[in-house]
Amino acid sequence: MTEKQLKNLSRVDLMELLLEQTKYVDSLEQELSALRKKLKYAEQNVGSEPGTMADASMRVSGVFEAADQAARQYVDRAVKYEQQKHAECDMILAEAKERAMDMLKKTYAHCDALVREAEARAGIISNGGAAAYPEPPEPEPKKRAYQDYYSY
Repeated sequence: MTEKQLKNLSRVDLMELLLEQTKYVDSLEQELSALRKKLKYAEQNVGSEPGTMADASMRVSGVFEAADQAARQYVDRAVKYEQQKHAECDMILAEAKERAMDMLKKTYAHCDALVREAEARAGIISNGGAAAYPEPPEPEPKKRAYQDYYSY
């Protein structure tokens, strides 16, 4: 994971990441301790048991094979973890881009509506730019009767 991606993670995500890594390191330390015990046992038994140097190297090589296997497992897990985090980051980035585009589209639509509303209020006709005055509202029936009665 790059430094930039780490900076974009929330505190909760960073704490979870730290907790996962701590658990993983603890398990590796336990495994290392077990391997050291095996190595110590092998070193103590190399000189005490009768046999050839080839026998001793065969016993010790088992410890090294286990350590090599543990190291390979660690690397494999680290690679898988990194790939998983990259996939998660890519997904988060895609979602953020999608949300940003939606927000941008809504903003453009709102701006267009405001412009249309402003043009309508100002009475501007888009085809010629001439001011069009809206028709006055129809008077209520009671007012209409008075207007008709008092009009000349």
